[in-house]
Amino acid sequence: AATSALTGGHACWTLPRKDAIGIVISWGGATSLATADLPSEYRVFALGDGATLPGGPGLYMTPPGPPLLLVVAEPGEVNVLKHLAVAPGCHPAAATELICDWLKSMLPKRCKLECIEDASTCGLDLSQLQQLASVA
Repeated sequence: AATSALTGGHACWTLPRKDAIGIVISWGGATSLATADLPSEYRVFALGDGATLPGGPGLYMTPPGPPLLLVVAEPGEVNVLKHLAVAPGCHPAAATELICDWLKSMLPKRCKLECIEDASTCGLDLSQLQQLASVA
């Protein structure tokens, strides 16, 4: 995980699908994830800022702290990003950097961004995301 001026690199862990919707609703429920039906094959990835976590950036088996972003993906030959949400108080530039760092960590695996409206609602920089993920 790369560090920069805005974040200390991403930390990543998975969440049970049932927990994701509750978290998003507690965040204000502004994205499609608040009302989404999440099939069993979808995975929910939680992302945090490694600079704020005791273990730093990296992959975690258990949540090291509260997430800053939730990303729902349909795994496959190409990971399809279906929904995303950003915690209140997480600056859109920092959120963009964290998700881009996460996408870079999966290379050469390809990703497809199907949640353009969520990304826009959260204020993420679509031009940066599109450099790393194709757009549906």
